[in-house]
Amino acid sequence: MSADLASRSRLSPERQSELYTVVIDLIREVGYESLTLDAVAARGRTSKATLYRQWQGKPGLVVAALQNFRPKKAPPAPTGTLDGDLDQFARHANGWDKRDAAITYGLMHAAATDREFGDTVRTLLIEPAIVGLSAIFERAVERGEIADQPAVFRQLAISLVSHHLFGGLLAGPLALPTSTREHINLVIKPALTYLPSTAHQPAH
Repeated sequence: MSADLASRSRLSPERQSELYTVVIDLIREVGYESLTLDAVAARGRTSKATLYRQWQGKPGLVVAALQNFRPKKAPPAPTGTLDGDLDQFARHANGWDKRDAAITYGLMHAAATDREFGDTVRTLLIEPAIVGLSAIFERAVERGEIADQPAVFRQLAISLVSHHLFGGLLAGPLALPTSTREHINLVIKPALTYLPSTAHQPAH
């Protein structure tokens, strides 16, 4: 394909955003399993070939739509302490609304039953979240707050991601803010090895 043709075939960010909205609306209406590229193409006034060219199929398109679903926010800046970073995570994680949760539960079921979609979700959504959360602990190591335990950090990051995804279902959406903070204070922090040079402040 020539550079000129490739440039003409590339969708603008605005056009991509329109198609992401179509995808999210269709997921709410019919779920992931019943979503088809034909339906997206028809409602989005585009061609199925364009969708394949841009996203290589339904899993890639849906994950891209999920990544762009929520309003863009600058990543929270490190606070300078482990307690501050974890508190900041709790505030950010509790910003979900019921529509987010309903879509998430349905998509997690789809990821468990559709191997291609599951692999795409893990690669593009879940693994980056785990890496990002592990960085909270790695920064605390650099500051001398906790001992370096990479394997523990990864498991704790997985625990935080799991609670973020399913805490509202287990605790109830109204209880989620309190549940997240309890999870951090009663599970995450006690699993860490704090260094004597930094006395850990008890949870409020």
